[in-house]
Amino acid sequence: MEQTTDVSNIVMNHLIYLHCDCRLAFFLKKNLIDLSEYVGDSQPFGNQTM
Repeated sequence: MEQTTDVSNIVMNHLIYLHCDCRLAFFLKKNLIDLSEYVGDSQPFGNQTM
């Protein structure tokens, strides 16, 4: 019998049991990481520093 594991389901199931502040921090951290990756990809000069 083959079992497949959906990581997102595991994360969401464990997230339910965390304190609401922890869930908020997790949500904010994920969004900040996604936003920083988006901003990083959108920079016209790539990863060059001034």
